Amino acid sequence: MIVDLLIFIFLMMVLVLSGIITTRSISSIFSYLKLGLFATGSLITGIATSTPELAIGIDSAIRGIPELSLGNILGTNVVNLSVIIGIAVLIAGKIDFDKGDIRKETIYPFFTAFLPIILSLDGGLSRVDGVILVMVFIAYFWLVIKKSYFEEDDGVSVGHVQFVKSSIF
Repeated sequence: MIVDLLIFIFLMMVLVLSGIITTRSISSIFSYLKLGLFATGSLITGIATSTPELAIGIDSAIRGIPELSLGNILGTNVVNLSVIIGIAVLIAGKIDFDKGDIRKETIYPFFTAFLPIILSLDGGLSRVDGVILVMVFIAYFWLVIKKSYFEEDDGVSVGHVQFVKSSIF
């Protein structure tokens, strides 16, 4: 039991460090590609930091216990939408929604957080619902990338060497 707890604590520290490295690397990659920071945060960083949830989702589905995946995602959303945003605001002082169209773009992610609930009103989620959810993600990914090319340049320039280093790490 103690060994399991120590392993858990160690792996949590590895995840925190990985998150920091991922954020720095992805910011460099997106600066090089001239994509905005909102696109960086909402797409690539979101995908990179969601890989543990994806692994749990796939593993639990293969094992025949998809409810574990649903519970994991619901718990993650609670933490992300309350604790993480709350701590970010406490540290930064505020999050401005006056920059660009961030106010409009935050509606879509909040809608997608409720979409599985809406789709499950018929008593569960089916493969058709799964296709709908994946298609909604693909549409969101495409729209954010497309819109990101028209954002103002933030003035941050990343060279080829930094881009390659960030892509590797």
